[in-house]
Amino acid sequence: MMFFIIASLAGVAVGVIQLLEIPNKGHLINGFALTSKLGVAAGWASLMLLTSESFPTVVRNIGYGIQNSVSRIGAMIAPQIVYVSQRTSGVMYFLCGGVMFISMLCLIGVSETGKKSLTDTIEKKEKMYTKSDVRVKTKTTKDNKRFECEYSSHL
Repeated sequence: MMFFIIASLAGVAVGVIQLLEIPNKGHLINGFALTSKLGVAAGWASLMLLTSESFPTVVRNIGYGIQNSVSRIGAMIAPQIVYVSQRTSGVMYFLCGGVMFISMLCLIGVSETGKKSLTDTIEKKEKMYTKSDVRVKTKTTKDNKRFECEYSSHL
């Protein structure tokens, strides 16, 4: 997530610098653009790893393929953003910085996959998310036999 923050801030900085008239503008733009590019590349590698670890084995290739296809749609749109940027200075970097910031916000809800075993089935993945919330209530009968009666998240 840190890579997305760095890329987002550097991208917005390039957009702002392009709008200002300051000395050494070219050097600042190159420095921030390179920082943004490195942040995007590191974020891309992290996203590929996170995507492959987030899905159970039975649907991992499908999830990875969908994520990769959606990202390629963005690659097809990118030349149009460059065309718009020729007409309006800095818009490309504001858009890229904004999209990286939105990506960072979307990653806040994703669970950490480090030091956890990968799940094999969809059922095991569902149990991971419901394990801490649902517990089985047990009751004792008159002859001291226990039985499970219902699920409860209020225990």
